[in-house]
Amino acid sequence: LFGNGSATSGNGSGTDDNNGGNGGNGGNTRLPMFISQALFAQPGSIGSVLATYEVQDDGDIKLKLKARQLALGSYDVSVGGVIRGVLNVVISGGQTEGELEFENDPDPGQPLLNFAVLGQEILVSSSGNTLFSRTLTNP
Repeated sequence: LFGNGSATSGNGSGTDDNNGGNGGNGGNTRLPMFISQALFAQPGSIGSVLATYEVQDDGDIKLKLKARQLALGSYDVSVGGVIRGVLNVVISGGQTEGELEFENDPDPGQPLLNFAVLGQEILVSSSGNTLFSRTLTNP
């Protein structure tokens, strides 16, 4: 469903963003930016997880994780070795799916993106066992 782990990026136009404290965007990046990479499944893992990192023209930054066909339940999401949130997988439309989204300017009740993402390892785990992982990079 999410392909082979390939990535896409924005057109590279815009201005340099030198990580001026606006949500830990991972350092020098170009605005706008869009990266979409599948996390690597560990042996025995079922399903898929897609990580999407987006920097918009207005400076808004988002990290979204989408899970498909995982077992029902709650999964810890770590970025850079720190648990940042919980990905809840439920039944929807006859299949299991879950989504967790972080933003640097979140709506009430939404997780805050105040940590570096690019160059950091993202882990999805259950009961301390890593099921999916990947270090997001700017291709």
